[in-house]
Amino acid sequence: MLKTPLLSPEKKLELRAFAAPKHGGSICVANYKGGVGKTTLVCLLGYFLAERTGKKVLMFDIDPQCSL
Repeated sequence: MLKTPLLSPEKKLELRAFAAPKHGGSICVANYKGGVGKTTLVCLLGYFLAERTGKKVLMFDIDPQCSL
């Protein structure tokens, strides 16, 4: 587990401007091009968030390969 903060307080304020209050706990990764690493990114991000927060993380894949 990381002991140092990943973001400075200023950067956290900047990121909060982009967060939608309706879906504050949702992250969507989308790109129409194939082979750009969307599934890998989501898998690693979900693993990181689960390790960092100690909570369960739900990930689902809606592309035709369903490899997540």
